[in-house]
Amino acid sequence: MGRSVRFGGLGLGVTLAAAAAGAVAGGCGRAPLSSMTQPGQDGGVAPTACDSPTNLVQPIPPDVLLVLDKSGSMANEADGTTCSGGCGATSKWVQVTNAIDKVVAQTQANVNWGIKLFATSMDGCDVSDGVEVAVGPMNGAAITSLIAASTPGSRTPTQQAEAAGAAYLATLTDKRPKYLLLATDGLPNCGPNATTPTDDNSVGAEQAVADAHAAGFPTFVIGIGETMAEATLTRLALRGGVPQAGGATAFYQVSDTAQLETALGTILGSVTCVFDLPVPTQSRESTSHISVFVNGAAFPQDTNHMSGWDYHGTEMKQIQIYGPTCDGLMGGKIASVAVQFICS
Repeated sequence: MGRSVRFGGLGLGVTLAAAAAGAVAGGCGRAPLSSMTQPGQDGGVAPTACDSPTNLVQPIPPDVLLVLDKSGSMANEADGTTCSGGCGATSKWVQVTNAIDKVVAQTQANVNWGIKLFATSMDGCDVSDGVEVAVGPMNGAAITSLIAASTPGSRTPTQQAEAAGAAYLATLTDKRPKYLLLATDGLPNCGPNATTPTDDNSVGAEQAVADAHAAGFPTFVIGIGETMAEATLTRLALRGGVPQAGGATAFYQVSDTAQLETALGTILGSVTCVFDLPVPTQSRESTSHISVFVNGAAFPQDTNHMSGWDYHGTEMKQIQIYGPTCDGLMGGKIASVAVQFICS
């Protein structure tokens, strides 16, 4: 299902000035960057750095909206077992929300979290406009408080919840990447008008996910517990427009707190550690010819996305860092990331 990411505070700001001085001067006994041979470039002749200095870059915190199912079946155990009065600590709801509380608290400085619960009322199909917690930094306490005050018991209006989440993200004017994270345990069972129960509204839910993607808001899909909705969740995941778990199901299948923590780590590892590239200021500079330095040391390009950097998107205006170095960034163990244009 992919690697897991360890989280912690992103301590870049404290050491940026010192790291900048070290990077430009070469630092740690290295020659200045302008005289270093650059790694990972083709063409036979080793390129040299342009005469511009290195540019420190900082990660872009993504906006992630949790769209969380609180239907009645979330009170059951992961294998579908029902309990008189609910299953308490072994319920899907408690297992899932424990993981959400933990991961959001650990990443709230690096990820702008928000949450949308569905349905809005007990036993119903209705979904209110807007969200319960607006997307923003340091939202751990607000999300934990909301979850603690919520009880599963509604139907599953997936189409309406996904549409409401996308409509909310469309109101945000910041330029950060935006994602929906849909976590649900069963078939959509509310009709398109959000009031009429139905056996299966998978078609409507799939269209809502596709519409969100078309509007610029990809969707990650998490399937909670044993479910008869695997085919639907697979189609939702494939329409989401983001890398999913792969394999036979494509969505992220989880049954307990630990599995959801791992899934969230994998998801966040694919949307964090993204950096805007500096704008070229000289005719010889281009974002298609760069070298990347982590803590002043040359860092390789890795198009396999295992342990290195690569371009994020097709316009070559952003890069993403993968593997243990991304873990280090999220854990506050990496002081600086710098980019330098290279010229032949």
